[in-house]
Amino acid sequence: MMRIKPSLPHSSEIVNLVSPKSSYIFQIGQDKLQGLDFDAIFNSCTNFGACETLQIFEDLFGVPVVTSNQAFI
Repeated sequence: MMRIKPSLPHSSEIVNLVSPKSSYIFQIGQDKLQGLDFDAIFNSCTNFGACETLQIFEDLFGVPVVTSNQAFI
């Protein structure tokens, strides 16, 4: 059996990814996307609090934010 070591440096980071608050999602999105040029944001995982940040990201970056649930419909 092979063990796979998590790529995240701290176990607290893993907990944050399992049950993130919308403020955490917003901070990561803002940090990673600020200064980049893109036409839209695709959120492929909508089973957590990211839905609360959709309008905030649309307003901040001026691009549409599409979730996997919206794309499916």
